[in-house]
Amino acid sequence: MRKEESGALQGIAVLLMIFHHCFLYSYMFLDGFIRHPEFTEHFARSTRIAIAICAFVSGYGIFHVLKKKDGYAEEYPDMLKRILKIYVKYWIAILITLAVEALIFHEVIAWNELFGNLTGFEPTYNTTWWYIREYMFMLLIAPLIKSLLQGGKKRRLLLLILFLVIALAGAITVITGNAEPVITFLRKYVQIVLLVIFFEGYFAAFLQDRLKEKINHRDHPVALVFVTGLVIATCAYVIRYMVAFDAGDSKPDMLIAPVFILGAVLVFRSVTVLRKVFGFLGSNLLYMWFIHGLIWKEAFVFLTSKTTPIFYYSVIVISSLLISVLLTQAEKLIFNRRKSDKVQA
Repeated sequence: MRKEESGALQGIAVLLMIFHHCFLYSYMFLDGFIRHPEFTEHFARSTRIAIAICAFVSGYGIFHVLKKKDGYAEEYPDMLKRILKIYVKYWIAILITLAVEALIFHEVIAWNELFGNLTGFEPTYNTTWWYIREYMFMLLIAPLIKSLLQGGKKRRLLLLILFLVIALAGAITVITGNAEPVITFLRKYVQIVLLVIFFEGYFAAFLQDRLKEKINHRDHPVALVFVTGLVIATCAYVIRYMVAFDAGDSKPDMLIAPVFILGAVLVFRSVTVLRKVFGFLGSNLLYMWFIHGLIWKEAFVFLTSKTTPIFYYSVIVISSLLISVLLTQAEKLIFNRRKSDKVQA
């Protein structure tokens, strides 16, 4: 999977994510607004796969990042920089959200919940932000995954010691009867399924890297690649739709998401236009994720009473994209200016 293909996958993810949040609960809409509410809500549950796509692509990409690093002393500082980078965007989104809700819509801000929102552990201002803590966990365990798959004896020994310490702590907790706080924390803040999917992405990149010299790369007809990819992606998503019983369940995605991603990559590899369009959306994934919830929340009543479902969804997507582009450009101007000031100094 090439970088531009992974970006295009993120473009699919952002469109599915916004659909998930817009149409998940049909009872919230006016009677007649959605022509087929049961189908729409069920499809919205299936778009939960967007989170798995992001987790898989993240794991795949992090492999190539860590491949260039040597030892925890290089790996963890890089992971912390990445965590800080995403938090900066996240804090900008929080600032915008609070400003808009307080100054324009005159809502009362729960300042006692600010810390939980800033860390992403308790995102009450916008519940769609919960994935940031999962992404943080993914980056923190990534060097350990590297130790498991690629590490030498010393790295594996450190990993074994760490696992033993965790196991011992867990055993003591269970024996003393105080396991409930640990279990509650894991259930509330850590989605093991998403960490597994992240590992799948990392392992796919690791396996591809190991086998690249043994695989004979042949040029296949573009039409054949496109049709094959379309069939694979469509079949995978149909299955995902069929098992979409719980809007918060990602367990089916451990098997379905990698197959869907394979099909989508083949489609993007054969159609340049699609790859570029979805890649542009994917490059704006973070800000679109952080901002679309605010637009959806504040414009919901107006849009659902004055427009159609397609127009409603389009407004959320396009406005989120425009704001993302503006924020990205503003961020570049600020940081580039700081860099130039340092160089001149």
